[in-house]
Amino acid sequence: FWFLISFSHFFVVEISESMAHKSWIIVFLFGLMMVAMLWPASRRRQRLDKASISKRLRLQEVGSEGQPVHRSRIAYLMLFPEEEYPLARCLDNSMAGYYLRRGSETKRFLIFLEGGGWCYDQSCTPTEAGTIADCKSRSATELGSSKNWGRHQEDWWLTGIMSSDYASNPVFYNWTTILVPYCDGASFTGNSSKGGLQFRGSMILEALIADLKKKTDISEAVEVVVAGRSAGASAVYYHIDKMAAMLSRPKGTVKGIADAGFFLNSLNKDGIDCWPDQMMSLWSTAGLYKDLHQPCLQKFGAGQEWKCLFAEFFAESIETPMFIVNSMYDTSELTYTLGLACCPGRCHFGTPHCNAVDKSMFDHLRTGHEKAWAPVAHKPGNGIWAISCMDHTLTWEHWTSPKWEVPSGSKTTAAVAVAKWLAGEDVHIQDAVPFPENRGCSDHNLVS
Repeated sequence: FWFLISFSHFFVVEISESMAHKSWIIVFLFGLMMVAMLWPASRRRQRLDKASISKRLRLQEVGSEGQPVHRSRIAYLMLFPEEEYPLARCLDNSMAGYYLRRGSETKRFLIFLEGGGWCYDQSCTPTEAGTIADCKSRSATELGSSKNWGRHQEDWWLTGIMSSDYASNPVFYNWTTILVPYCDGASFTGNSSKGGLQFRGSMILEALIADLKKKTDISEAVEVVVAGRSAGASAVYYHIDKMAAMLSRPKGTVKGIADAGFFLNSLNKDGIDCWPDQMMSLWSTAGLYKDLHQPCLQKFGAGQEWKCLFAEFFAESIETPMFIVNSMYDTSELTYTLGLACCPGRCHFGTPHCNAVDKSMFDHLRTGHEKAWAPVAHKPGNGIWAISCMDHTLTWEHWTSPKWEVPSGSKTTAAVAVAKWLAGEDVHIQDAVPFPENRGCSDHNLVS
């Protein structure tokens, strides 16, 4: 390359002086120089691109601030092969799958079940036709189809408990991480079809464990945490024991973390079982009850299977160690279960102040949670971190936030609490004050 440049320079300077009238020679030689320069540059660029990809994927022992970092910040999509897992499908019949990010901790796994509500008739008097119609609408979205899932997910999306950054996620940053997108509409439950829709949540979980056994070291894992948020947290309550059995690891190796999945069976402000009836409509329409927590189904029997939709009725019987992360005032329950559209204070967005009746329901949500989750939270080996501020899901946005601590100012974030629990400590942390007296996180809800 440099020989060509030097030769061309000599030719242009020395020869062209004697042939100045031959200007076309100079143009020709200038073109030759450009080809000589660009061709190896393009080859070098190809080599650099390959090198940069390898560098991104190569294990880094320390980061820019001396902290350990994960070798890749990218989780890649693994759709289930149809020939191996023919029933592991989303609502619209597309193949389900998961995102995998390999960590330097090759024998520690975080499996995260994504949330996103459920499909059911939006009326408080739900019908089978209305439920099927809502599920069909859902099947055209990313919550019911894998057709538009991205090929990978990066840290700008995988935040909090899923982050590969030590400062943002000191607990799981270097674990091998699996994000399971939610596309069955029923908290990863069922193996049926109805109205042209596939309700195959149970098949998705079975395919997940089988595929991870083939492609990772999960069969030799020393620790597996199955976590989830919202509908994914409900799935943790429903399926953690079954998933632990499928993993076939020694007792205590598998643990569960449920973020905002302790939905109470409550009447709304009009005295109607609105949201519970909507949930029952989905499970009845698609024939999903048989795939819920088996000890619960055995306990309550025919006619009362619906109780196994609500953790308050069965979570105590879960054998896998469990950790609850929840708001005392879960905004999903405030809105969709209780039907409240008010705030006990000067809230953002002009939300009206609660009247006395609504304020009583707001307060009761806190005490109702404390009573309902006490048996599971205080079961040996289990733990809890519950905060007195309004939000729904806490392990992503608020995982290490200094404003979201219990008690306020204690530095005990959800991440700190979970880390202590995983280390074997007895962790039962619940805000002792009502809303809005945790001043750190209440700023999230109130106008200053």
